[in-house]
Amino acid sequence: MFMLDSEAMHDRLWLLSNDFNQMRENGIFTNAFNVALNNHHDELAEILIALSQVKGESFDMKFPPTGENMTMQGMISAMAQLIQYQYGFKEGIKTAKLNYKKADWSVEVFHPGTDCIFSVNISELIQSDGKKLPLKVWLDGEYPEVLGGLCALLSLSMAKRDLSRISVILKALIATAETHDKQFFHNQIDANKVKRSSMGAYISFLVLHRYTANLHLDMNGNVLPEHNIFALHGHNTANIKQFAR
Repeated sequence: MFMLDSEAMHDRLWLLSNDFNQMRENGIFTNAFNVALNNHHDELAEILIALSQVKGESFDMKFPPTGENMTMQGMISAMAQLIQYQYGFKEGIKTAKLNYKKADWSVEVFHPGTDCIFSVNISELIQSDGKKLPLKVWLDGEYPEVLGGLCALLSLSMAKRDLSRISVILKALIATAETHDKQFFHNQIDANKVKRSSMGAYISFLVLHRYTANLHLDMNGNVLPEHNIFALHGHNTANIKQFAR
């Protein structure tokens, strides 16, 4: 993992692994991070705080500058804290926590690379026009840690309630997914098998589905003509539980 800092180029994050399937997931995550970084560099501190809260498999590491031994709650959290140190962010920087975790829509998914089943959950709010707007996505169950990081990045953009912003990141992830070899996933939404390059790409597809189902974006991730930037009014929930394998 490294950050490239140059006046002539954008900063970029890379995550390296000797595991092919892990590299697929890393690629989707780093693409989401780099899109967020390049389009909202002024929010880097907020992005890193969100990632530092992602939980995974804990481990101990020597942390700069003194080499003090610290327990990290996972790879994504450690990466975020190292970048915080590298960029000189002071301790105590706060960001709004996305505490609401009532799933208004969820779908269980089988991960072909690990044989694990986990659920993709999305919180939604009902607006004054009756349409639901997705605000947060998270996972429950056993899943590769980097997917938790992807959901944290997606949730940060979703919580801004700006359709043009989530459109940019979803279109970037869709474009990346189309350039790699595909895996089959059973899609309960339309009862067909779909091809996606990784589990992260499939999660992005499910998030996009909620925006298209509620007439905010089209299937290519473009904002529908009648929409721009949203302000929410009101709150109502309805739970939908599906199974996709």
